Amino acid sequence: MTLKNHKYISRHDYNNTHGYCVRIFDQCTGGTNKLFSDGQHGGKLGAYWASIAYRNLCISKLPRELRLRVKHWNKPNYWSKKDYFITRKTNHVGVQYDIYTSSVYSKFTKKYYRASFSAPKYGAKEAQRLAIKARNRFKRLVKKQAKQRGIF
Repeated sequence: MTLKNHKYISRHDYNNTHGYCVRIFDQCTGGTNKLFSDGQHGGKLGAYWASIAYRNLCISKLPRELRLRVKHWNKPNYWSKKDYFITRKTNHVGVQYDIYTSSVYSKFTKKYYRASFSAPKYGAKEAQRLAIKARNRFKRLVKKQAKQRGIF
């Protein structure tokens, strides 16, 4: 029986580790990473269905607007449709504030270029503007790396 590939689920077959891994990343909670071992779930098929159930549970707990923006860890975005994302944090007093983050992955150097700007420090509009500016700078840097390797 051939098992179908599902989003956010990958198969791991290493020396002593066999199972399905669920990896979901979201901007609010940081995400989840959990392995469903064949031995603990009664074989390959049991681990497969347990990983699908867990994945559906994790996604259903997210707010609706975040369900649409969940990223897949196995396939990093090269160019994202959005220029930045917003993370809502809570400080030690319990006050919530936003952080504007821009991120670009370079498949040439295999690294992420990230910059974050806090709304209380810069103001919401200025933090948003700086995040977009940093994103454009990162895009130019990655494009330059591609030109150096003869890709573009």
